[in-house]
Amino acid sequence: MAIWFTSDLHFGHRAVVARRGFGGAVEAHDNAILNVLHAFVLPTDKLYILGDVSFHKHVETMRLLRQLPVRPILIYGNHDKPLQSSRYEDLFIRRAHYEILSNGALPVVMSHYAMRTWERSHYGAIQVHGHSHGALPPLGRSVDIGWDARWVADTSRPIHLDELVAWAQARPLHNAEDL
Repeated sequence: MAIWFTSDLHFGHRAVVARRGFGGAVEAHDNAILNVLHAFVLPTDKLYILGDVSFHKHVETMRLLRQLPVRPILIYGNHDKPLQSSRYEDLFIRRAHYEILSNGALPVVMSHYAMRTWERSHYGAIQVHGHSHGALPPLGRSVDIGWDARWVADTSRPIHLDELVAWAQARPLHNAEDL
């Protein structure tokens, strides 16, 4: 079982779709994301989505989420308020605003938003977030893993836990000047 992370899929969000080079082709954008997820994530894997799954059209989002290779774990983002309804309960393994994954290597603190400091940050814990669409550089071991962030790959795709841990182990812990 592999563990994957992504954020800011923004299914159906015309402004994001245009910025990503799809013009107004929302359906092509959404299908491209689904195809990439199917290429990486297996049915036996775990997928954490750190917010902003979609924008408005939540009935269409339900249809798209049912096409994912796994039922994801959702960390809520600012566009996910409608997905907090029990109506969408069957789409996710669980939903939260914040979560810590203790994976035996380094703990991973997950939130939609970037943090300056986080639980166990001074002991090597990694903090992954979305929301900034690649605009925030990594800070210590905090990094944007959103669909538009290209810190580990030259293309938009989910990030594997092993890649994340290898990246973090090559990074320093927080320095005083980081805070």
